[in-house]
Amino acid sequence: MATIQNVAKAKGTGLLLEQLFGVEPSYQSFPDYVRVYYQPDRLKRVQERVDAMSKTAPGGVRLDWFPVITPFAVKKAAPYIVGIFVAGYLLGKL
Repeated sequence: MATIQNVAKAKGTGLLLEQLFGVEPSYQSFPDYVRVYYQPDRLKRVQERVDAMSKTAPGGVRLDWFPVITPFAVKKAAPYIVGIFVAGYLLGKL
């Protein structure tokens, strides 16, 4: 019987494939692995879905990097910025 980890990995892969193609795959357990496959009738629907996706123009993709980069940049640059302000303040006092 397949281990619980193999079953979980296979089910997770199957759910991902179902979300991508809209068709649930079949599962077959073996002693050391789990086979994820499509039966012939379901495979035709997957092929139709892939053909339909490949014929459409790709949509625009916009990546919002600001929330990802800003905390890193602030963490790295903050000591230098504070140092510049302190140095400017001290030099202004002289």
